[in-house]
Amino acid sequence: MSLEFLEILETRVREAAEKVEELASENARLRKENEKLERDRSAARGEKADKSVEKIEKAWAKERDEIRKRVEPLVQRLTGLLADTSPAD
Repeated sequence: MSLEFLEILETRVREAAEKVEELASENARLRKENEKLERDRSAARGEKADKSVEKIEKAWAKERDEIRKRVEPLVQRLTGLLADTSPAD
């Protein structure tokens, strides 16, 4: 292996690690927000506010879809990166 390859690999791994850290932070934030939405949904159900519940559920689904759209390409990218760095048979 050349040093240039190792530098490129190190850069990619560092970038991937940084992205994973960002996603972990965002995941924690979203979990807290999800908990709040769940509490709000429970409260709305208790108050028979069906439209509010629907609105919250739609917002939750939209956010979940947005997260999925952002995470799936990263997973594919990391998978590709790992496949590129696996030892040759």
